[in-house]
Amino acid sequence: MKSHHIDGYPRLLFTNGISSMSDMKANDRVGIVFCITVACLQFEGKEILLNTANIDYDKYIKILYIFELILCYQAWLKLDKYWKQGDHFTYHKAQQAIEKLLQQIITLMPRTTGNNWEIVKIHEQLHVAENINLFGVHQNVHTGPKERNHILNTKTPSRQVQRKKLTLDWQLAN
Repeated sequence: MKSHHIDGYPRLLFTNGISSMSDMKANDRVGIVFCITVACLQFEGKEILLNTANIDYDKYIKILYIFELILCYQAWLKLDKYWKQGDHFTYHKAQQAIEKLLQQIITLMPRTTGNNWEIVKIHEQLHVAENINLFGVHQNVHTGPKERNHILNTKTPSRQVQRKKLTLDWQLAN
């Protein structure tokens, strides 16, 4: 239960609960995926998915494979070193690997709600290798304050404009 104290392992103890995914930290979400993956590898977990959840064996294998990919990708993002500055070959290989990962997720686990897989979080992953190349280790880049400022500086003022095409930019700027 205390695996979060061991470097490199996702957490298994969720003190705030897991009733809502909206306010969870990324580490908690990875921990949940890890727990589900471990449960799916057990005989009982496999039986629950195959019999109770009405998932066929092919879909079960795909889900397990995608979860393992996600866990490997998360572990890769937590590395302390990636490639030497100026090593364009390794940078391009990392970029191709991320693109292949995303393609496999989209292909093997179709999403039929909302905008399907055409969501910002998927697109952002295409920039991870470039950000590592420009800014260094992925853990050193934190967008939280910028995202919060986006709400204060853009979303709130945009509610006060008339949304007329000719004056929209001027009204937002003011």
